[in-house]
Amino acid sequence: MRIFKLIKLSLLISVFPSNAIQSQEFESKIDQLISKTYTPDGPGISILIAKKGTPIYQKNYGKSNIELNLPINSKTVFQIGSITKQFTAIAILMLEEQGKLKLNDEIIKYIPEYLNKGNKITIHNLLNHTSGINGKTPISSNKLKRLDLTVDQIIDYFKNKPLKFLPGEQFSYSNSGYILLGKIIEIVSGNSYEDFIENNIFKKLGMTNTRYGYHNEIVKNRANGYQFYGKNYMNAPYISLSTQYAGGSILSTAGDLLKWQNALVSNILIKKSSFEKATSKSVLNNKQVISYGYGWYNRKINNSTVFVHGGATPGFMSNSIYLKHKDIYIIALTNCYCKKVKNIQKITYKIASLFTKNKKEVIINRVKLLENELNKWVGNYKLSNNTYIKIELNNGYLYGFNPKNKNIKHKLISTSKNDFIFENKKINFHFYISKNGSKKVKMSSGNRTLIGFEYKINK
Repeated sequence: MRIFKLIKLSLLISVFPSNAIQSQEFESKIDQLISKTYTPDGPGISILIAKKGTPIYQKNYGKSNIELNLPINSKTVFQIGSITKQFTAIAILMLEEQGKLKLNDEIIKYIPEYLNKGNKITIHNLLNHTSGINGKTPISSNKLKRLDLTVDQIIDYFKNKPLKFLPGEQFSYSNSGYILLGKIIEIVSGNSYEDFIENNIFKKLGMTNTRYGYHNEIVKNRANGYQFYGKNYMNAPYISLSTQYAGGSILSTAGDLLKWQNALVSNILIKKSSFEKATSKSVLNNKQVISYGYGWYNRKINNSTVFVHGGATPGFMSNSIYLKHKDIYIIALTNCYCKKVKNIQKITYKIASLFTKNKKEVIINRVKLLENELNKWVGNYKLSNNTYIKIELNNGYLYGFNPKNKNIKHKLISTSKNDFIFENKKINFHFYISKNGSKKVKMSSGNRTLIGFEYKINK
């Protein structure tokens, strides 16, 4: 792989042997960042970075099972925790598009027993955590968290607790709200939550390594979960995944979650407008804007808009980041709930910052040249890497292109009589006359330079 990238069209490919995806320098930075945190003999991480839907970095570190000395690989299955909420939110939006519910419906329309003292809680309030419903679920109870519970039993745990605030007045992250959304999906669709997401999402997208989670099932390549106590790793305590339900029960792989992300940006499951609704910020009753939409936080990293959500269950942590304007997706899964020593959120944010660092704008001091001054550099040039570029004059500008692809031409902006820069500001040209009178060109970008000399084409 090459450190440097020129323009993304055919001239780039033919003139400089570049890698349109990733540089060694960039890959090395990520490797160093992760290897400092995850050791080969401890619980590890599966990380995937994709640009425009295609992986540009995918590596796995550490063990999926320390006792059995099994390494994490691309098929290792992790608990993804609250990233599950994205699937629940999209399922609701799918049902909205089918006309089976409305986001401003009050939840008592579907769950009549959830009266909550007459307060009007809507599906919208559940999706963006503005319902005021107490967020504690049976996972908070030492007596209940190990039991396999039905969704109704989970709802019974919190339904009579007072609201923390009136609906729409504040934001307060609530697992309980997403439990209720799962129940609504079941009522509206006529299927269990598990069957709905399996048949309408996992199977449709070919997410063959993704499922609604149960501890008692045999799951091929399932990672064991760990936590950090003092200076040692220990097996994570058991909890029933039923207590997570529609808020955190899904098991998946990094590769399958890329399929999920690609489907969302390609509008395979829902319309573009629906996905924009899910990833947009919300507004409280007092017009205050909050960063949460429906299953995604809408935030900034170095002034770049990103859609983010993480997850955590005993023994597991996850984080996903989508850089909207660069179409870059970062997903990281770990089998260690080790927040203080292995904070997966910090790692993914640092990686995202590599793509979002603000670069100083290149200011071009243009110089107007006469046609005879421009015509001086017209010709065919053979470059030092045995590739070719043709320079021609057209309507008062020089253009450069690969002779094998005359349809893609790039304008050269003059900065002096001898110096030019591609209009994309990435390649500098310096033309000059050698001692033997022949025309030559030096092309440079970053720390890479090619020298070319004019050659005559025999007609």
